[in-house]
Amino acid sequence: MRVGILEVAPLSLSSNAAVTGRVYDGMGGFIADMRAGLVPNTLVWDGRSNGRAISGGVYIYKIQGDGKIYTGTVVIAR
Repeated sequence: MRVGILEVAPLSLSSNAAVTGRVYDGMGGFIADMRAGLVPNTLVWDGRSNGRAISGGVYIYKIQGDGKIYTGTVVIAR
């Protein structure tokens, strides 16, 4: 079974910027690191934490790169 994937592309970063991302639960607890996507400066998250599908809820992502920080939310509905 495939879990939904979040893919984020912070467009205002330079093409060679190192980009990192993390996902947190609604209380600020760490859930997972995002990994590099196939397209430069994109990050993906597979909806898992430690290899296990996470429960439905609101999650926050934080992306850092090129001296900038981006945040956003994603809702997982089960």
